[in-house]
Amino acid sequence: MNIASPCLPLFQRLSQHFVMFQADYADAPSERGFLKDGGYLPRILFFDPSGKPLPNVKVNESGHLIYAYTEEEEVTHNMSQVRNMFSGR
Repeated sequence: MNIASPCLPLFQRLSQHFVMFQADYADAPSERGFLKDGGYLPRILFFDPSGKPLPNVKVNESGHLIYAYTEEEEVTHNMSQVRNMFSGR
């Protein structure tokens, strides 16, 4: 995320509720749940507390590249959505 982004403070606050990591092609899992729309990188996937992918948390509803975020606001929106799904657990 761009350090001059107006989304940065929100991203920083939300990131405290997540375990985040960066994987390259060699590190990316090949199981079907991780490759819903192909094996492209970069992409952002969200998982439940047990580590299962949340396939409905995506940036595009259909088509290719449904996990490829182009706007910072899209990332923070979905981070907020996932945090709210699991708040109180």
